[in-house]
Amino acid sequence: MEDLRMIYEHLMLEAFKCSRASYCFAKADVYDTATSRLDEVMAYVLCALVNLRNSSSKPTTNPVLDGLIAKIQNDSISGWKSEQLDEILNELRTKQIIF
Repeated sequence: MEDLRMIYEHLMLEAFKCSRASYCFAKADVYDTATSRLDEVMAYVLCALVNLRNSSSKPTTNPVLDGLIAKIQNDSISGWKSEQLDEILNELRTKQIIF
């Protein structure tokens, strides 16, 4: 759990090129509220992934980011689950896009 909190925070900081206190959503604490505010948290993650994709200088990460963006968009139709957030953050870590 702690690792995913930090992956979430690093995703926000890297995607939005900000410091921890710059935006209310760019803190690991927001990950803790995911179960009660899942739609909002997933929207932050989607925006972060799109920002990363658009600013990526590593072409090898683009297919992974494209796949995660599509997954979030497709899952929004049936409704998100907190497990999906964890899967996305885990994939960012295992593919070494965010660490």
